[in-house]
Amino acid sequence: MNKKILIIGGTGFIGSHLVNFLKKKNFDITSVSRNKFIKNKNLNVKYIFFDFSKKKNFKILDRYKFDIVINLGGNVDHFNKKKTIASQYTAVKNLIDYFSNKRLKIFLQVGSCAEYGLSDSPHKESYLCKPKMIYAKTKLRATKYIQKICKEKKINGIILRLYQVYGPTQSNNRFIPIIIQKCLNDDLYLCHDKGVLRDFLYIDDLLNLLLKIFNKKDFTQISGQIFNVGYGKGFDLNLVAKKIEKISQGGSQSPKKIDLRPDEPKKIYPSISRVRKIFNWRPKTKFEIGLKKTINSYR
Repeated sequence: MNKKILIIGGTGFIGSHLVNFLKKKNFDITSVSRNKFIKNKNLNVKYIFFDFSKKKNFKILDRYKFDIVINLGGNVDHFNKKKTIASQYTAVKNLIDYFSNKRLKIFLQVGSCAEYGLSDSPHKESYLCKPKMIYAKTKLRATKYIQKICKEKKINGIILRLYQVYGPTQSNNRFIPIIIQKCLNDDLYLCHDKGVLRDFLYIDDLLNLLLKIFNKKDFTQISGQIFNVGYGKGFDLNLVAKKIEKISQGGSQSPKKIDLRPDEPKKIYPSISRVRKIFNWRPKTKFEIGLKKTINSYR
């Protein structure tokens, strides 16, 4: 029998890649999002549109039964407190409350590396989190609520703390797409000084991990746990930009530099030993190969 999966945020960057990937694996897919505009609608996928921050909307799901729920939804907003709480906490709370008695195989929450705040890298899941910005605080609040429900209701749920995921079709409001667009247009681009490190994971490696998780038979020993998901290495943003410039054969770096926000650490990258051990997974796409694939897709 095909696994029935509900993908929250199925029309976003990661969600749309996941939909296409799982269709080839014969999953029965339902996508939920607030955005009714779908660039590349996938046949044989059920698309539902509503706002999870409002409990009354959940009646539409009563007609369905799911084995797996993955939450990729929510606004990435570092400043709008009201919208951030609604999408990153209230919606998550409503979701886990609704599914807490539905006998799911697994509820998968996609968290954020921002939850670690100013903690030193490499981040470990055991670190005490004290984030400063509202987005990170709200993400952490959702993580703690899911862990509480998993313990109290004895349901299976895990949290994946993602770092920078990149690849084809990503919107040009992230570092790699921004630099690629500038270089392909042979424009000047802004960047940080050397020494600002970030982790970058190619989309295909994330999809392979998700498939391993969906196919896992028993979650009782790891329910409520957090898993860092990234390449496991800090890449210097200045050098990444120069690498993109070289591959694209265009663009040039402005002498003006971008300053870090006061709540933004200079180095952000994870230890991925836990996810490697539990799911027998590791990233396979070398960074330069991933960049070339992404740049070619933008061409």
